[in-house]
Order: sequence, then structure tokens, then C-alpha cells
Amino acid sequence: MAIYNLPTGFEDRMTLSTSYSQESRLRQVEFGDGYIQRTPLGINSRRRSFDAVWENLTEAEYATLYYTLDFVHTNGHAIQLTAGNILFSDGKFVIETLDVQIADSDHFTVSASLTEVFDL
Repeated sequence: MAIYNLPTGFEDRMTLSTSYSQESRLRQVEFGDGYIQRTPLGINSRRRSFDAVWENLTEAEYATLYYTLDFVHTNGHAIQLTAGNILFSDGKFVIETLDVQIADSDHFTVSASLTEVFDL
């Protein structure tokens, strides 16, 4: 799995969703007497997930950003992000979903759902 960066200038224009989640992945074992044991699934069992949005893009900006994100998404690669947000620190993320909204010929909005990955 290769790791890519956003095209220059797009990290500053990225808006992160206010709904940030960090879900623990657990291994669960149920015993015959009703006892259930839960342990973290792997070393990095707490992955961050959030939505990123880029608004009011021109057609040229849209093309640059969308084709980069689409290439990363369809080939199962990860993207390196370094944003200066309190909820968000540097990390590598896979793109779960990618969406485009077109208001008119010169106003595009691109949104992506991102999930953190480790050890690439």
C-alpha cells in the first residue's frame, strides 16, 4: 500500500467535520457460563474516523483534488494528512467514501470519509 499526500494547497482548505469518532476495536470471547472477555484487537485498536470537505473549488482545483483522491481510493492506498486541528494530528488515512456536489460550472464541493490506518 502506497502513501500519498494531498496536492499542494489543499490541506489548508480542508474543513474537518465536527463529528469526530475514535472507535475501539475489541476481540470478544464468550464462555459457556455466560462470562464475556473483551481485549483490544491489536496494538493500534483505536482508529480515528472523520469527514473532510473542500468547498467552493474551481473546475481546475476540483479536477486536481478529485483525481488524486479517486486514485488513492480506488487503488486502496493511504493518504498522509498533516492538519493543525486540535482533534486531528498527523496520520495516514484510507478513503472510505468520496462524494462530489456540483453547484454550477465553477463551484464544486468534494467530501471524503477517512479512517486512520497504521504500520504502512
